[in-house]
Amino acid sequence: MSEKKRSPRPPAVTSACLFVGFSSALLLIYVIGWLTSWDSLELQDAHRKIADAIGTSDVAGVSDALRYALYVLVVVLVAGVVGALYAARGDLASRILITGVAAVTALLFVTSGGLLGLVPGVFAVAAIVQLWGRDSRRWFAVVNGRQVQDPAPIAPRAPVPPPPASGPPLPGRPAPVWQPPAAPNRRPSSVGTTALVTLIASGTALGGSLLYLLVYTVMPHDDLIEMQLDSPFMNMVDVTEADLRSALTTSAVFCSITAVLAVAAMLAVWSLMRRSTVGHTALFVCAVVTIIVGVISIVGIPWAAAAVWVVVLLRRRETLQWLRG
Repeated sequence: MSEKKRSPRPPAVTSACLFVGFSSALLLIYVIGWLTSWDSLELQDAHRKIADAIGTSDVAGVSDALRYALYVLVVVLVAGVVGALYAARGDLASRILITGVAAVTALLFVTSGGLLGLVPGVFAVAAIVQLWGRDSRRWFAVVNGRQVQDPAPIAPRAPVPPPPASGPPLPGRPAPVWQPPAAPNRRPSSVGTTALVTLIASGTALGGSLLYLLVYTVMPHDDLIEMQLDSPFMNMVDVTEADLRSALTTSAVFCSITAVLAVAAMLAVWSLMRRSTVGHTALFVCAVVTIIVGVISIVGIPWAAAAVWVVVLLRRRETLQWLRG
């Protein structure tokens, strides 16, 4: 058997490749959709408003610049998808490639996405850290036939002597045989990563949803609509007051569902950490629902990617063995 087959892929490599590949694939679908409808009246009107916002009359130049930027983004996203597949097989060049893709996307998320962009930015940085962690570096070295420098070996501990016998064995009964204490079934790193990813994603979603619901409940809707109409972004799109009022209500319903789902995921994590199969099942269901909701809405793409990450960690062999043990 080859060394590659004998060396199982660390969970950190699987998680990082899955996050980069899935996020790139989802974004690629949306970018291709924009490019295929580039000549639509809606996009042409948006290009005209963007040109007016930046103070230029060259609408064609603005449209071409945006299109070329999306072309470059397509290349980057395709590289992220393909590179994630090959990096998961141990390719060193692909690991460097998706590291660059994750770094670029993290920078774009943080600089252009505002507070909401911090979530995918954190996940992208976490994927980079996982790709270059100690276990990941060792696995990539083993897969590619490089010599691994192991740390200095630790001297084995002397066997613990058995406790002294309290007395001679009784007639007709064998002497008790001393057994060393069994090693505790330690919690695997996949469970800890599952809890961390879930708490970060759920906490961010819960905080944002509660903040929106608070503003939606306390502040008059007419004032909210007026604030939206006065924002610079509204000058780039054609929306009416009725559309904004409907969007506010829809967002409130969506945030209510998100808040309930986030609380359910947190409770499921708490139950999972107590080695409960109910918590494992509940968290799996919450992750699947998050994936479905995230794919439908563009805003939920980072949470959908995190949910896929959680599903993979929940189905790992060490997680299931720890849960049954």
